[in-house]
Amino acid sequence: MAFFKYSAVRLGITAAVLVLCLWLGLGWIFSAVAAVVVAFCVSYLFLTKMRNEAAASVQYRFSGKADPIRTKTERSDAEAEDPFQEANPDYRPQAPVRGRDRNTPAE
Repeated sequence: MAFFKYSAVRLGITAAVLVLCLWLGLGWIFSAVAAVVVAFCVSYLFLTKMRNEAAASVQYRFSGKADPIRTKTERSDAEAEDPFQEANPDYRPQAPVRGRDRNTPAE
């Protein structure tokens, strides 16, 4: 969540500076470049704590320690598959066959 909050604040700063530069009549290209540079400088100088929290949350997500993010469908599939797998420990699913009839032996 910290990553999205930090990104939203930076995007807001960028948008505000872009609107201000356009209002001053500086042109689209110069306004866009100025907005990005000013947003970088402001966030680097004043949003250190928020940036560090965002970096820590991203690091934790990709470290392998975080729980995997699963959709509702994936969770319900796992709930259905787990009892079957426990009742049949020797069963190994086969990969689906594409491009030919399943009953035809492979060549």
